[in-house]
Amino acid sequence: MADDDSHFTARDIEPEDWQRIKWEVHRLYMVEKHPLEWVQAQLQEINGFQACISRWKEKVKEWNFLKNFPASTMHAIVAVEVQRAKKGKKTVFSCEDIPITQKRIENFKKKHYRGVTPPLAPALPSNIRYHTPSPENEGDSSEEETYGKLTVCLSTSTQVPSSSLGHACSVCSHQWEIESGETYRIDLPDEPQFSLIGGIDRWLLDEHQPWSHFELSSQLNYHDDTVVNDHNLSEEVREFGLPFEEYNVWPDLPNNLLQPFLESRSMIAVEQKDEISEEAALKDPSTLTGKLTRYLRQNREYTPQALTVRFELAEALIEIGKYYEAEDHCRDLIAIDSQESVAALLGTIFARTGRLEDRLEESTKWLFIALANFILDCTNYSLQQNERLFRRVYYLFAELIWLSEQDWDPLTKTLKEMMGTLKDLRSDEDIHRACPELFIHGFHFAHNCIALNFVYPAKYLYQHLLEPSSFYLNARHASEKAKAHQMYGLLLSGVKNWSSSAEQLLLTCESTIESGSYTHQYAAFLTITFNNLRPHLPSENDRPGSTVKTIEAKLDYMKNQISVSDNGFSVLPVENYLQSNLPGLRGAILLADMSLQAQLTLPVRSIVSSQGRTDSNSALSRRGKVSDDVRVSKKSVSSGPMSSDMSGDGSHENGQTWPSSEWDEYADIKGICDKVSKTS
Repeated sequence: MADDDSHFTARDIEPEDWQRIKWEVHRLYMVEKHPLEWVQAQLQEINGFQACISRWKEKVKEWNFLKNFPASTMHAIVAVEVQRAKKGKKTVFSCEDIPITQKRIENFKKKHYRGVTPPLAPALPSNIRYHTPSPENEGDSSEEETYGKLTVCLSTSTQVPSSSLGHACSVCSHQWEIESGETYRIDLPDEPQFSLIGGIDRWLLDEHQPWSHFELSSQLNYHDDTVVNDHNLSEEVREFGLPFEEYNVWPDLPNNLLQPFLESRSMIAVEQKDEISEEAALKDPSTLTGKLTRYLRQNREYTPQALTVRFELAEALIEIGKYYEAEDHCRDLIAIDSQESVAALLGTIFARTGRLEDRLEESTKWLFIALANFILDCTNYSLQQNERLFRRVYYLFAELIWLSEQDWDPLTKTLKEMMGTLKDLRSDEDIHRACPELFIHGFHFAHNCIALNFVYPAKYLYQHLLEPSSFYLNARHASEKAKAHQMYGLLLSGVKNWSSSAEQLLLTCESTIESGSYTHQYAAFLTITFNNLRPHLPSENDRPGSTVKTIEAKLDYMKNQISVSDNGFSVLPVENYLQSNLPGLRGAILLADMSLQAQLTLPVRSIVSSQGRTDSNSALSRRGKVSDDVRVSKKSVSSGPMSSDMSGDGSHENGQTWPSSEWDEYADIKGICDKVSKTS
C-alpha cells in the first residue's frame, strides 16, 4: 500500500496526477488488456485514486487508449502503407507514441481487402504517426514484447525552453531506450526556422491551451502564421506527392469493403503545389474570415471576390472539422449560384455529419446535383478547370461508396466511363466535341439511379439534362434520348404528374421515330404505356392537336412502319390484340427495361366485374417478376401493371365476360410474338 500522502480523493486529483499514472494505465489497460474497472480498482488501491468510472472513461478517451481502432483509422493506415510501399518505403506506425504492430495491420488487410487495391490514402488521425524504420529495427514484435522492451521517455511541457519554437517542438519528439543499449529516436520534420514573438512562451507552456488555427494566427505574425499552419500539410504533400496530376493514376473505387468514414484531404491540400508559400497563408480560416468580414462591411457580399473568399472559407472550415459553420457558408453560396463545386462541398459536409441514413440520402442528392451542373457548365471552363471540378465530384462519389451498403457497381462503371471520356480530351477545343458523350453519361447515371431507387437524383438529372441536350445530341443519339424521355415520363407518372408524363411520352415517340430504329416489341411497350396513362389525362386532351391525339398519331405511324415483318410473319394479330379488351400478355412483348417500368407503373383503375361488384387490382404486386407463362382463363387472367382495358380479372370493364370465340383468334398469340421477337 502506498504512503498516505500518495492517496487522492476525487477533489484532490489534478491533471499532473493523471499524467503521472498515464503509462501505468496504458500497461494495465492496453498491453495486459485488463478491463477498465479492474484498472480503476488497482490504482485506487495502490495510489488512492477515487475517480468515478465515467471520469476514467473520459481520460482513456482523451489519451486515445483505444483497444480497437475505428475502422476508418485502420483503413487510413493501410492506405498510407500501400502508398509508401509503391515508392519502396517501409513504414512503422505508432499511436500515442506506442507502435502499431505489423501483424495487426496485416490481419486487418486480410479481413477487409481480400486482394482489392486500397483506395487513396485519407488523412491520418492526429494521434497516428509514422516513419521509415532504420534497418536494425525493421523486425516486428507483439505489443506486449514491444512494451516490455521499450521505456518511453517523454519530455514534459515544463522542460521546454523559451528561446525558440524549435525547442518547443521537442515536446512532440520521443526517445525509446532499448535493452541492448541502442537508442531509437523518432523526430518530427525539421522545425520551422523563425523566432518567437512576445507572449508565445506562456501560450506554449499552458497545457490547457489547445493548438488552434484561430488562436495561433492571432498571436503570430504573417510569416510565422504561414509556416506553423502549413508545415504539417506541406510535409504530407511532400510525402505523397501529387497523385492526381493525370486521370490514369486516380485510385480505383472499391465496392465490396466495409464502409469506414473517409477523411480525405480537402481540395486545397491536394492542389497545393508549393511546399510552403505565402499563398497558403491566405487559405487560413482566420485570414479568410477577416477578408469576408471586410467585404460584408463594404456591402460587397455578392461580388465575385467575396463569393470566392466565402467558398475558400467553407473549404478551410471543412479541413479543420467545423462542418456546420462550413454548411452555413455553402447555403449562402448555393442561394446565389448553384455551381457544381458548391454542391460537391455540401455533399461532403452531409456525408460527414448527422445520422448515416440521413447524411447518405442528402449527400447523394448533392452529388448528382454537382454532376448535372458539371455536365451543363463544362463548356464554360478550360480543360484544366474541368479536371479540377470533376475531381471534386469524384472524391464525393468515393466517400459515398464507403458509406453506402448498396452495390454501386453500375454507378461506378458509368463514372469510370465518364472519366475515360475526359481523359481523351487534349485541348479546350475538345470539350465541345465531348459534350454529347457527357450528356449520355448523365442519362446513364439517371437510369442506374432508378435501379438503385435513388428517385430524386434520377429526376434531377432527367429534368436538367434532357432539354439542354437538344443542343448537342443529333439523330445518331436519338435512341439514347428516347430512353431518357421514357424513363423520366415513368418517374413523373409515379408521382401522378400525368400531363408532364404524357409530354415525355410524346418526346419519346418523336425521338424513337427520329432514330429510325425500333422494334415491334418497343412499339408495343410504348402503346402499353400510353394505354396506362390515357385514363388519367383530362378530357380536353381528346381534341385535335392535343397531346393525346399527337401521341396516337405517332404510335400509328410507328405501327404502319412495322406492320409487315421481314420474314413473312404477320404482326397484325399482335396489333389488333393490343387494341382489344383482352387481358395483357406481358411476357411476350416486354423489353428488358420493363423491370424498371414495373417499379414505376401507373395505378390501375377500378373495374366492374361480371358479378357487379367493384374490384381494384391496386393490391396486386406491382413489382412481381414478369413471367413468360401465359395463363388464359375466362375467370382468372394474368395481373400486372396494365391499364384497365388490358389487365382484367376475367371480366370486361362493362361487366361482360370474354366469350371463348374471341380467344380463338388469339390462340397462338405467344407463338406469333416469339417469332416477331426472333426476327426483330
